[in-house]
Amino acid sequence: MLRVLIVLPVLNEEIVLAENAGQLAEWCESHLSMYDWRICIADNGSTDRTTDVARACTQENPRITFSSIAERGRGRALSQVWTDALGTTDIFAYI
Repeated sequence: MLRVLIVLPVLNEEIVLAENAGQLAEWCESHLSMYDWRICIADNGSTDRTTDVARACTQENPRITFSSIAERGRGRALSQVWTDALGTTDIFAYI
């Protein structure tokens, strides 16, 4: 089974993160059942409660993980998460 990693880069998105991550997970459940999929919320420098919300999402769904990148930048977040997943992931994507 192919392993898919979808990265959700976030910055100061405490208000919409839980709903968006939940909707993405529901979509994956419905449309990616033939894959071993995961979602990684990649926070890169949020100053609000985004980190707390992201950690709560990981508790609600075991297929959602969280990564914190100190420096801002979507490219940095994607690079870090994808590099960490080399060898354990077949398909990389981001939203």
